[in-house]
Amino acid sequence: MLTNFQTSTINRRITSGEWWFKYHFAGNSPDATTNEGTSLLYIASRHGQTSVVKWLLENGANVNIQLTSASRSTSLHTAVYNDHVSTVELLINHGADVNIKNHYGETVFDNARSDKMKSFLQQYRKNLLENKILIVHLFGDGRKTGNEPLAKLQLDWNATRDDLCNAMPESLRKQYRSFSIARRPLQLQEKDTTIISAFCRARYGKSKFVELPLCITAHESPRYVNSGHILGEEVIDYNSREFQAKFMSKCQNSSIKIASQLNEIQKFTCGNLSVTFPVNCASKQLSIDVEYIDSPDLQTFKLPECLCLFRTKFQGKNNALEEMPNVVFNGDSNVRLYSWIQSQAYWFAHKSRHGRLPFIDGVHAFIRHVDIIPAALNLPPDMFIQAAVGKPFNTGDHPVYCRYLKIREHKTDVYPHIAYHGTSIKVIPSILMDGLVMPSTVVSNGIRVCPPDNHIARGVKA
Repeated sequence: MLTNFQTSTINRRITSGEWWFKYHFAGNSPDATTNEGTSLLYIASRHGQTSVVKWLLENGANVNIQLTSASRSTSLHTAVYNDHVSTVELLINHGADVNIKNHYGETVFDNARSDKMKSFLQQYRKNLLENKILIVHLFGDGRKTGNEPLAKLQLDWNATRDDLCNAMPESLRKQYRSFSIARRPLQLQEKDTTIISAFCRARYGKSKFVELPLCITAHESPRYVNSGHILGEEVIDYNSREFQAKFMSKCQNSSIKIASQLNEIQKFTCGNLSVTFPVNCASKQLSIDVEYIDSPDLQTFKLPECLCLFRTKFQGKNNALEEMPNVVFNGDSNVRLYSWIQSQAYWFAHKSRHGRLPFIDGVHAFIRHVDIIPAALNLPPDMFIQAAVGKPFNTGDHPVYCRYLKIREHKTDVYPHIAYHGTSIKVIPSILMDGLVMPSTVVSNGIRVCPPDNHIARGVKA
């Protein structure tokens, strides 16, 4: 619990920003509350301090904690009521439940006051019902366009270039017609080429596992087409019928019955899976089948480090949830939930929505990421070539002794030299996925890479 002095201080100075908050409150639990039962997350959300909210969530704050006072509102309630759209978006992306009712029986939809907030929440629900789950963040080309996306879009999985352009605001649609990732052009000349396929073939790192949102740079005219980038091979698709036949021959079955309009969470266990449905997530009673395989065979399903492969589907037709459930794999904490893009060969996970199912009628998998540096760096299992089972690092002794990750076989005829590059651990995933990039490039995690203000360029005296 916060002291009286801390409570007084945070109410007066919360708008000072993230640095001030971390300096004074980093030693507290992220779920610390005042004497009145108000959490740090609630206070930051009420004031629209999105960077503080982000820090609290990344450090384990309970996104759905309710006030212990009379109103029983959540952080999402107050962010919606006070019209902080960016804070609301962040909370929802981290699993905030839009259907929780406060003491007055209000959900966040009842708390929306401005047309902008009402439109945002309506679009969120519309995207959920229409299964628009391919999230794309469009950035401008160059530092002058800023570090925030020009637009945040949600598309169908089979979206093409035309679908992307049609989803853009009209002002951007007229201006931008070409696209790239980390200065690698997206090859979208063929009308039926999907965004996800072009994205995965263009990126430097080769993996069937994709993290959302896709961070794409928009251009007024084609860029980087003569830069010598080599387009990756298309990942071989599964034969859907063959996949389903093999899956059905090995899976175990379970069934879940969800009560309608229940103002409390509903929990179920299916083998090693724990499934939690939010409050008021169903407008009618629903039944869902869960079919699963623990530790599926690698040769059969081509999923390295897969601990559980499972399929969920509604019983009957015309069924829908108003909010998706969370799924946890019991027994291993270093796993990520991925879902299969069934028309293609890729599996996706959302950067911040860990454990939340994106849809019901589909196939999902819990994939164990490989710990490269415990608690600091873990990677998808197909991003590099392990030296041996359970041993990610290779050993080199020329020109100096080192341990290294082998990303692909070294083509000495094309790349005869070896270079060493020192960097921060946090930057390694971006380098593996995007390669080494030029300044002002937006990389796969949505950060624009710019030299610090005190950077001394080559050829300039200090």
